[in-house]
Amino acid sequence: KTVAVNMASPTSSPRSPEALSPSSRVKTTTREAASFLRKPRNMAAAAVFLACIARAVYHQIQERRMVDDLLDAFDMGHDQHLSAIELASLLRENGLDVSQDQVGRMFGRVDDEGDGYDNEELARIVGIVADLPLISERIRKAATASHAWIVDAILCAVAGIGLYYIVGQSDVLEKKWLGSSFRGAVQFHRMQAKCGKLDKQLSVLSEEREKLESQIKEIEASSFDDLDERQQELKRLSSRLEDVQEQQKSAND
Repeated sequence: KTVAVNMASPTSSPRSPEALSPSSRVKTTTREAASFLRKPRNMAAAAVFLACIARAVYHQIQERRMVDDLLDAFDMGHDQHLSAIELASLLRENGLDVSQDQVGRMFGRVDDEGDGYDNEELARIVGIVADLPLISERIRKAATASHAWIVDAILCAVAGIGLYYIVGQSDVLEKKWLGSSFRGAVQFHRMQAKCGKLDKQLSVLSEEREKLESQIKEIEASSFDDLDERQQELKRLSSRLEDVQEQQKSAND
């Protein structure tokens, strides 16, 4: 007998980020970046951070350019390497009087490949001799530029962390503000309704007061046969008038 086995297809489940194709990941990342940059403060933070990175890159290029200019000026063989003679000539031109043999003894270990001093090795030598008293300002500037990228990297890191914190706190404060604005709107609506009720109550009390004062004046101006009845009516109206005045005062307070 042939037994037929039905393989039930597994229920489809949401694809995890790891299962997304590269194109889907790119689209997701692009959407998230666009959503992040919609807010002006996020765009400003990104601009500041990119400016820090651009500054670091600029200093790195300037450093390489200064060292490259030194190397090109004394590279007589045009092979992008300085021999001991050429390096000695470079140092003498910039204030350090050394011979070829002295260069070999002082900086021989820097030339680890033994093929002459290339750009990176020259940058290390510049950093070594920059603090000597007689060295030229050109060497000092090249050495300073070689250390500037470290400062720039630290500044970029600090700026990135600070801006990330500020943006995060701004989102939290915005949510709190929206929540407080909603509560404020509800409270304002309740207060407005309460004020409307008070206005109606004061209007009714004002009309009743005017009516009571008018009735009192009419009774005082008219002649009653029964004086006791007249006094009782005036007393009743005056008492009610006092109650109305008291209610008006409480409502205004």
